[in-house]
Amino acid sequence: MIEVDGELVILDEVECAILTNEKIRSGFSDLAFPLENNGIDSLDIDNVTNSDFSLHIDKESCRKFIVRRRHKHIVGQGESRGFFYVDTLSYNPKSKWKFVSKEDPGFSFSAIITDVLFLKRVSDNSEKFSKDDLLEISFSWYKEKSKLTGKVSSVYTVDEVKNHIPVEDRQWKLV
Repeated sequence: MIEVDGELVILDEVECAILTNEKIRSGFSDLAFPLENNGIDSLDIDNVTNSDFSLHIDKESCRKFIVRRRHKHIVGQGESRGFFYVDTLSYNPKSKWKFVSKEDPGFSFSAIITDVLFLKRVSDNSEKFSKDDLLEISFSWYKEKSKLTGKVSSVYTVDEVKNHIPVEDRQWKLV
């Protein structure tokens, strides 16, 4: 038995392991994280040897599984969109790209792109990039604060790439 919101709840062995083991919770968090992105609706896990166990995670319930670092507090979050120049890019989907605002060149951030359709076009070589290309993007962010140091850091994620304007389209032709 375990106490949840002031009530005693009977759990089986698998449920107890998920709730109490940090490595298992971290593993489920890694599995559920892509559900925050567009293009992925649900995750189903079935146990072949034990037909009684199955797990279904959808977009509404995925946030219950995703674990942020325990020693940090989320102090702000939001979403935005705009035009940004590509300063640094990577063809590895887990690497961050650096973006510089077109309207305010003093504002820049590094982010992982989670737009599945965009990443597919990049991997299929139907999208070609270079430094200073202009992208219209929608992105989300959250600010987290460490308990010990009080330092606030921002984490950005590009959720959707709406438009791509290559740098050569903006260059002047010499006569």
